[in-house]
This record gives sequence, C-alpha cells and structure tokens, in this order.
Amino acid sequence: MVIEPARDQAVSDESLKATLKGQVADWWIPERIVRVEAMPLAATGKINKALLRATYGGA
Repeated sequence: MVIEPARDQAVSDESLKATLKGQVADWWIPERIVRVEAMPLAATGKINKALLRATYGGA
C-alpha cells in the first residue's frame, strides 16, 4: 500500500492496519506500507497507478 500522509500527520503502520482491520477483510490488509511525499499524477490529474506499480510493485 502506498500512502501520502497529510502534512504534519504521523500515522504508524500498526494504527493504520488496526483501523483497516475493522473495515476490510483480513486479506486486504497490506503487509507493507510505503509513504511518499506526493502521489505521481498523470496528465489528467489522476493518480498514475501504472507508475506506482512499476516503482513499488503490485499486480
């Protein structure tokens, strides 16, 4: 999972996983959490998922 934390917000991996545990199925909870300064954007202004997958792995 790649996240872009809000400025001045510290979120631990454990607290994020604990929050997700009550919201989604266990198999959706990520094993690895990567923090980035800013999400890469495509020309349309949407998150460039292909670049995220190429950079950080994923299906």
